[in-house]
Amino acid sequence: MSDILEAGRRAGHACWIEQRLFETLGSWVADAARSAEPALSRMLAEHAHHHAWHAELWRDRLPELAEHPPADAVRPRHEAAVELVDTLSSVDGTVERLVGVYRVLLPRLADEYDAQLQATSPLTDGPTARVLKLCLADLHDDRSEGEATLRSLIDSPEVAATAHAREVALETLAAAANGLTS
Repeated sequence: MSDILEAGRRAGHACWIEQRLFETLGSWVADAARSAEPALSRMLAEHAHHHAWHAELWRDRLPELAEHPPADAVRPRHEAAVELVDTLSSVDGTVERLVGVYRVLLPRLADEYDAQLQATSPLTDGPTARVLKLCLADLHDDRSEGEATLRSLIDSPEVAATAHAREVALETLAAAANGLTS
């Protein structure tokens, strides 16, 4: 039973973080549209929908136990993850936002999903492994597109310095989280 509960906690936390990424990126879509950045707005909307879908995939992986309702499992596993995502959600500035998502959060999330995938058993974890592979494929593609967009916006030493400072600050928070999904 404890293996089922632990798998449920991991899936619940992954569902939570994917849902928060959907909400965060989705809230930035309107800002990009108001700033006359239609390509950025389209990219953020597309990536937000990927995270919404990932959250649904994880929600479907939650165990159905009478004493542990699935909805109760959709929560962060630790406060440091909440602080990281809350900080990222409150960031202003396109470059700073993209740095947070595409250079800090998504690479860590992909590393953790990859580690989870490596730990799965082909005999017992097939559906979870499939979810991890689907999420990883989207994360890889989204990171590539986001990084290319970010590089196109870093057009001066000042902007590069701002991007670096935001990356360092968020990496410090991410290190304190010591795992987004574990």
